[in-house]
Amino acid sequence: MKLVFVMAGAAHGGAETFSMDLARGLHRKGIEILVITRNDPDRVADLKQNGIPHETLPFGTFLDFKTRPKLNKIIQRFNPDIVQTFMGRASSYYTPGPRKHIGWFGGYYDLKRFKDCDAYVGVTYDIAAHIHNQGAPLEKTHTIHTFADMDLDSPALKRADYDTPDDAKLFCALARLHWKKGLDTLLDAFAKIEDPNAYLWIAGSGEDEQKLTQQMHHLGLADRVRFIGWQNDRAAVLNASDYCAFPSRYEPFGTVMVEAWATKTPIIAAASQGPAAYMKNEENGLLIDIDDTDGLTTAMNRLLTEPDLCEKIIQGGLQTYQETFTEDAVIAEYMDLYNSLLDAGNARKTA
Repeated sequence: MKLVFVMAGAAHGGAETFSMDLARGLHRKGIEILVITRNDPDRVADLKQNGIPHETLPFGTFLDFKTRPKLNKIIQRFNPDIVQTFMGRASSYYTPGPRKHIGWFGGYYDLKRFKDCDAYVGVTYDIAAHIHNQGAPLEKTHTIHTFADMDLDSPALKRADYDTPDDAKLFCALARLHWKKGLDTLLDAFAKIEDPNAYLWIAGSGEDEQKLTQQMHHLGLADRVRFIGWQNDRAAVLNASDYCAFPSRYEPFGTVMVEAWATKTPIIAAASQGPAAYMKNEENGLLIDIDDTDGLTTAMNRLLTEPDLCEKIIQGGLQTYQETFTEDAVIAEYMDLYNSLLDAGNARKTA
């Protein structure tokens, strides 16, 4: 079996992270895979380090007339059995051909950008329902979750490198610095917690960095909040932290939730689409309303003061992860889908 993955997204983000996680996992299983992506230095370095064949293209604006023909030449030359396009931009550049085509949805995207797909994959049941409700046949619509491709034993980031005491209670947030991620609410809530010695790491990059930094100073939190930049080794951040905060206003799924469960990090999440579907309050996390600053403060105080609750959340999260979100479980589902598409195609040829 030969696969092509097409990822035309930004340098960082959940969909971009998972496309690489899945590519690495399939490569480890011995699947021949080619990744076609933007020339992002971190992603290209990751592909090289893992020995995954790749090509880079600009995937620019509507005035980019070069990417489409180059993309399709690369695909024709590699001659894959299946092309999997991640999100709408990649799908809109792909010209359907004789090979099978899977469109991957990490959010509530417009079906019109996904041309002539043989299968559609949504990362949650609700996203799969969204795909079907836009007109995709039910038999072509699938739910396959994401997994956390992490070295769970990855050494924790050194707190001293970020001017953080070893004995301080430490919250972390892993997210793009964007309004959708609710980090402004997190800062407001953190300013009101009961432990004046607790710290907060915000691991991410994005357009709201200056705005959030200004908010941090305005709230008088500069001595206890650290912006530590985007971290590719998410386990290292979580292993250094006591708790994880995930206050997204919009989150179709939320791989951070799975990563927290996998690393035994108690998590608080706002009840956006993904967390509301998969998190059970006080069982594998604490759920709060979106934009509920007081609710987030209360939840943070509970984790700081209720060790039995933390342990319950840790065990519940680990069980959820092991039952549904491991690499082996998710890749097995993808292999079932790939094989079913190829078997169906072969059956039609011999009919």
